[in-house]
Amino acid sequence: HHQHHAKPNVVAKDPDITVPYLYVLGDKMPVEWAQKRKGFMPYNWQHGYFWALGPAILLPVYFHVENIYFVIKRRDVVDLLCSVLFFVRLFAVFSPFLGGWGTFALYMFAR
Repeated sequence: HHQHHAKPNVVAKDPDITVPYLYVLGDKMPVEWAQKRKGFMPYNWQHGYFWALGPAILLPVYFHVENIYFVIKRRDVVDLLCSVLFFVRLFAVFSPFLGGWGTFALYMFAR
């Protein structure tokens, strides 16, 4: 908690900014990361691509990847098993009616 307040908006120190490989927050950090060529995105142009990639990638993809990473990192087998069983049950119930992509779309819409 003290690192969070001592180093605000510093990647890997501030838990409020956890998407450093897609977006870097602040006025100075995007320019610094672009000049030092950290990561793989053109951070000094992120104001131009956020509207296209932000909602489309951040909500459905990044949050799921982050959750899976967190569960595996903590080796929380029960939580991982519950997540897997949820998706097995979801697709078992809805796939006969909606198909695979329809079930996926329903899940993303409800999410």
